[in-house]
Amino acid sequence: GDSKSIANEAEREALYEQIVAAPGVVWSARVVSAARVDEVNILMASLEAMRLSIVDVLGASQRRPATALALIDGPFSPWKEGEKYVDFQQPQPPSDVALQVEPIKGGDAKVYCIAAASILAKVTRDRLMRRYAELWPEYGLAEHKGYPTARHVAAIAKHGATAIHRRTFAPLKAQELPPPSADELRQIEAIEAAAQAKEGTP
Repeated sequence: GDSKSIANEAEREALYEQIVAAPGVVWSARVVSAARVDEVNILMASLEAMRLSIVDVLGASQRRPATALALIDGPFSPWKEGEKYVDFQQPQPPSDVALQVEPIKGGDAKVYCIAAASILAKVTRDRLMRRYAELWPEYGLAEHKGYPTARHVAAIAKHGATAIHRRTFAPLKAQELPPPSADELRQIEAIEAAAQAKEGTP
């Protein structure tokens, strides 16, 4: 099953280890910051992470293939076409690889490799949340993993937003909040970079 159908965190962790250890598996898990999501919106940020991961995988292969197929979970290509998306085309796949992109609605429930990728993404995110919880224990991030539970919303109301809280999402959207400090951003960037180095590009 995909990550949404596996509620047990230990089971997801075990599957993650099996997937990344499987012979021939090349993978990447990219992290896009909350600030970037606020800047470009959640869809564009998700497609950006996909582009980065695809390019990572193609570049990490010991023998780069002449052709490749990217199966995408959702209705859009990471290289979405149209005039309004001209600024969202980087990075491009290697010029010596003929890449075919096939978006699949509900792909995580239909295609095994997409389901596996969803588990890698979910576990990477959960591990990040546990690391963030060490910095901000008052938010309960290790338990709710950043989702807007009643406890999380109450913690934001009491303690305010951190650098990982997206300011264009409720309950912060209606508030006029200062951006994260430079120190906060550096701290978050270091954590995310370490997660990508450890969990991402092989």
